[in-house]
Amino acid sequence: MLPASTTAAPGVVTVHRRGVERLQRGAPWVFRGDVLQAPAADGDVVEMRDGRGKPVGVALWAERGPLALRRWGPPGSRADNETLCARLDAAMALRERALPGVTAVRLVHGEADALPGLFVDRYGDALCVQTACAAMERRLPAVVARLRAACAPALVVRRDDGSARDLEQLPRVKEILHGGPGTAARYRVGALTLEADLLHGPKTGAYLDQRDNHLLAGRVARGRCLDAFSALGGFGLQMAARAQAVICLEQEPQSVDAIRRNAAVNGLLDRVDARAANAFDALRALHDARERFDTVVVDPPALAKRAGPPEGALRGYFELNRRAIQLCRPGAFLLSFSCSGRVTVDLLEDVVLQAARATRRFPRLLARLAAGPDHPGRSGLPEAEYLKGVLLQVP
Repeated sequence: MLPASTTAAPGVVTVHRRGVERLQRGAPWVFRGDVLQAPAADGDVVEMRDGRGKPVGVALWAERGPLALRRWGPPGSRADNETLCARLDAAMALRERALPGVTAVRLVHGEADALPGLFVDRYGDALCVQTACAAMERRLPAVVARLRAACAPALVVRRDDGSARDLEQLPRVKEILHGGPGTAARYRVGALTLEADLLHGPKTGAYLDQRDNHLLAGRVARGRCLDAFSALGGFGLQMAARAQAVICLEQEPQSVDAIRRNAAVNGLLDRVDARAANAFDALRALHDARERFDTVVVDPPALAKRAGPPEGALRGYFELNRRAIQLCRPGAFLLSFSCSGRVTVDLLEDVVLQAARATRRFPRLLARLAAGPDHPGRSGLPEAEYLKGVLLQVP
């Protein structure tokens, strides 16, 4: 049963002209410095008004952190549990329409689904839920109730252990909300059966934002392949299904073990060489050993910090891609990625092409890559498009 609806009239928050102008341009947030008056409790639904008292929208209020207001909707928007559930249903329906039959999928993507601060991932018959703000944490029981009614999951895990919660000084929490005690989930990506630990694995268990790019790598792979910063082997395993052999470079020993387990489940262990290694050092060593590959993937963790200039990160991307291109045989495919929000796709493309010129090779740009349609962007929120990549053919 869902919790009872909330029908109390919202409080009122007065927003500075700067914040109102950003809202009118499509921004989903009002920053703390643009709030003039806020007689509200943490997590409340509030009515936003400009300095003249004119309503400009409904939002979720946070007492702490730089994001004081997360836009819920235009003036007069309802923020009761029926509306919350309707938005959850709409988000899930969008995924079913855009990705029919896909069960390794992000069901809710925060502001892009008009559910600010809420993220839900599905892995087969298991769900992982994240809340990034106090307001959505307060609504977590209603969210989980609706998800259980709609999806009938065998397992629901809460992964509120990410740094996003630090902005509002919220505690980091990991727990099982339904099912258990085991937290491993089996799911399919393409023809492969994979397993992820939703409570102890990276992110929400795996890297669903790269799902479509994993499949792309599998389609173009041939010969000898290299997967640098392999994480759980999403790229390497898909490539191994078609290629002759794949080297997966991953620094975390537990992730290397996961790669090997998933390779064994899919009968690919003889093609997958998973190595516990620092990818920066390993790329240099492979070059010195005159190793060459027909498909190379470079997918490092975020190199650019949230604040400050990105020049240091760009130098890192340059060096990684220079080494990767040196390892490419003539005609090889290179898939290069960045998940640094402050590195745009134009910056990434430019630095990769600079790295290519440094090796005196001039690749063809075949495609610009991003997360799949289950990780939608949002007008006014370029930060949501954090994942970007390029597909090149190196002559």
